[in-house]
Amino acid sequence: MKILVVDDEHLQHKSLQNLFDQSSFDINAFYFSGYKDFFFESEDHQDADCIFLDVEMPIMDGLQIAKKIRTINTTIPIIFITAYSQYAIKGYEVQAFDYILKPVSLERLEAVLNNLSSLVIETDYHLLIDNQKLQTNSIIYISKLKAIPVYSILKTNK
Repeated sequence: MKILVVDDEHLQHKSLQNLFDQSSFDINAFYFSGYKDFFFESEDHQDADCIFLDVEMPIMDGLQIAKKIRTINTTIPIIFITAYSQYAIKGYEVQAFDYILKPVSLERLEAVLNNLSSLVIETDYHLLIDNQKLQTNSIIYISKLKAIPVYSILKTNK
């Protein structure tokens, strides 16, 4: 599972990496110290499965970053990590997947990753089209008209 982590505290990066290593999931995490680093390198990580965002950061906080992410990608799961529980309600404004309070425990992280894994197909069989990650088993038809890709996806009811 490819996870992007945006947190201005380097100690939190190390703490999360330690928890990821202890978890039962195969995690490939990429860490960013703030919005500039994240948005500068985000083009290289369009295949990420989720984003972990700290809420309290200087200049642009996690909620502002999440709003900007949603203008680019409406489907990627966003998990907020913060020491401040009062921000949980605001996460609904950006369709947050979950909310983890610091200090992060392995049990809580495992629970979130377990829920997340039900959304993520652990395979390399996907395409990136228009900044959206499409599972190849859901694609019915792909064509190209001039410079515009045209595709249809299979919608299934679960």
